[in-house]
Amino acid sequence: MAPSKSPRSAEEYSRKSKSPAAANTADKEKDSAGITVTVNVDSAVPVPDAESFAEALLRKEAVVSMDNDALEAIAQGFSKDECVVKKLVVAGTDDYHIEDSGELLGEFLSSLSDIESLQTVVFSGHVFHSLTLPAALPESITTLVFDNCSVDEVTPEEGACPGLTTLVFQKVRDLSTLDFPEHCLQAVTRLSISRCSVTAVTFEDAAMLEGEELEIAGCKYLESVTLGRDCFSKGEALYMSRNTSLISLAFGENAFQKASTWKLALSELRSLTFGGSNFIDMEDVDFTAMPELTEIVCGEGCFHSGLTLICEDLTKLRRLELGDFCFEKGRKIYLINCGNLRQLRFGKKCFRAIDDEELTLCDLPKLEALAIGDSSFSKLDRFVLLKCQALKEVTIGKGALKECEYFVLLSYLNRVHVEESGDTVQFLPEEYPGLPQEADITCQKYCFRVEGCSRLATLSIGKGAMPQTKHLEVSFLKRLKNFELPEGLFEDCETFVMTDNPKMTELHIPEGCFPSLKYMSIQDLPGLQDLEIEDNVMANGGFVIMRNLYPTTISVSLNSLLCTASSYKSIPNKLRKCCIKNLTPFQKKIASDAFLGQSLVGSISVLGVVAIIIVFLV
Repeated sequence: MAPSKSPRSAEEYSRKSKSPAAANTADKEKDSAGITVTVNVDSAVPVPDAESFAEALLRKEAVVSMDNDALEAIAQGFSKDECVVKKLVVAGTDDYHIEDSGELLGEFLSSLSDIESLQTVVFSGHVFHSLTLPAALPESITTLVFDNCSVDEVTPEEGACPGLTTLVFQKVRDLSTLDFPEHCLQAVTRLSISRCSVTAVTFEDAAMLEGEELEIAGCKYLESVTLGRDCFSKGEALYMSRNTSLISLAFGENAFQKASTWKLALSELRSLTFGGSNFIDMEDVDFTAMPELTEIVCGEGCFHSGLTLICEDLTKLRRLELGDFCFEKGRKIYLINCGNLRQLRFGKKCFRAIDDEELTLCDLPKLEALAIGDSSFSKLDRFVLLKCQALKEVTIGKGALKECEYFVLLSYLNRVHVEESGDTVQFLPEEYPGLPQEADITCQKYCFRVEGCSRLATLSIGKGAMPQTKHLEVSFLKRLKNFELPEGLFEDCETFVMTDNPKMTELHIPEGCFPSLKYMSIQDLPGLQDLEIEDNVMANGGFVIMRNLYPTTISVSLNSLLCTASSYKSIPNKLRKCCIKNLTPFQKKIASDAFLGQSLVGSISVLGVVAIIIVFLV
């Protein structure tokens, strides 16, 4: 095949000499590190004989410029007995370079098997239409480098390069995608891709299973990097920087499972996804160097041993989701200047070891969903979310916030400092534009308070969450429809206030909730249709206020609401059914007689209901 023209030179690799004569001159120079020998070969220049070529290779490095016709002959110039070369650089020149369809590379590398000292082979300035990484490789070769080459595609053969530990692509052009198939390059521990033309890099499941280090840097056209399951599962280090077009980075399950460090400086990255059990030993996780991020999603067990999570100045971040057991040993979380955040979700057992007294989240005016998974934030004293007027959904899992003394969601405060005195805590605003004059910013100790979140539609609290709560207040939530409580919640709770939630259609207090309740106030729920209170609610007696309720159905267990006093206003003629549960036959007869006169018109006044409860207590 005729030599091909190339716009590149091997000057970088042949700094010391440009011709056989120059090589001979350079050979006379004594350099303890070894000198670079350049042997120029083309169709008009005969291939040097084995003896002279071996003499040229007595140094640690050799740079060989050749065309296709000379490759085989040059390979034959290596002498097993005389060569001690450790690194061979096969460099093209402006006029002559390899133009290979894929097969020649494997043949050439195989021809080097007699050079037992050879460890590194570098191809520079050549054209590979289809670069096939061969299944067979001389045992001594551990490093393969493609530098300043033109490559259309890279195709690893099954079981490619079994002894190779380092693979480097640098300044490779014309290559649009770089795909590593399933289970390929199992022995490679280090992969470097730098300043290449690729737009996408993909690792299928278990590719580079033994990989320890991955570097992708300076690829200005790169848009996505995807690692499948178990890729680099033993990886220790990840370096990605100066990839100015990279917008998507995704890790499959167990990828970089053992990594304890990374360098991610990706100025344009928007989507960052972790599949599960990634970077479990990393202690400090900082996303600050990725200011364009819109979503961070972590699968189960990611950053399990992580101590600190830092999200600062991520002004475009919309979604932050941590799966189960993420940051289980976490002690600190910093969520600063993330004003576009819409979803904040913590899975099961996240930040169980957090040692801050208080977690205050502010400047989140667009936050719509907050989820705290089962047993998360076990040691946190105070959880405070301020200025959350866009909040639509709050979910708190089983056993979450086990030691929490204050759980406060307020829509009308921005930044506060907290003053605690005895059994009360006061949130003193640093700034409060539009603060309602009637706003009470003093909370009793062990409170759960959600107030003023005008878009909040769902509030769900799991069994055993915040067991120390003594004061529950859910008020001024204009769109609240679903308020979910499990059985037996808030065993030590003393006060329950639900006020001015006009969109609530049903209120269900399950069995065993609030058994120690002393004060209950349910007021201004004009949309209420169903009110159900099961057994052992307020079982020890207390004070009840029910005003401005308009339900069509009331179901109350006789074992509940054992009131010492009641205050009420009448329910208009919407009431169609009143069920007083757990009545004796005698009590049922009294109830029937009590409702007889008013049931003829299909309505019962709340006065009658309360009267029945009081009669049964006598």
